Amino acid sequence: MTTLCRLVAWGLALLLAACGDRAAAPPAPAAPAASAQARAQADALVALLRGAEIQAETDAQRAELRRALQDLRDRPLAELQGARYAGPDGTPGQRGLAELLRAHLVPAQPAAIELEALVAARAVPEARALLDETIARIGAAAK
Repeated sequence: MTTLCRLVAWGLALLLAACGDRAAAPPAPAAPAASAQARAQADALVALLRGAEIQAETDAQRAELRRALQDLRDRPLAELQGARYAGPDGTPGQRGLAELLRAHLVPAQPAAIELEALVAARAVPEARALLDETIARIGAAAK
């Protein structure tokens, strides 16, 4: 259904509701707004990851970045807000997820790193696939 059709249907629903015929009124189109918000959130994660340069000099840094991205993919927001990751020298518990991502990912285009938006974006298939692809790019630790 085109946007114009949805607007007409919504306007008709309002008119019918105002006249008291609620049974004939179709529901308001909430899906496009929710879809637009999800797309905007996905764009934040895509902007961060697509073409990003991974800056990790040691296996320990790569492992910590991989762990952080896997946590971003899998853990709930409440857990991520309290999660702590190793600092640049490997000292555990020195920085949060967003700080770690800023330190080890250089986006191709400037991108904000807001934890809530990144967590919401992982529900969008394209963004989740890019997250998985980035984890794979980091690779396993050298032996």
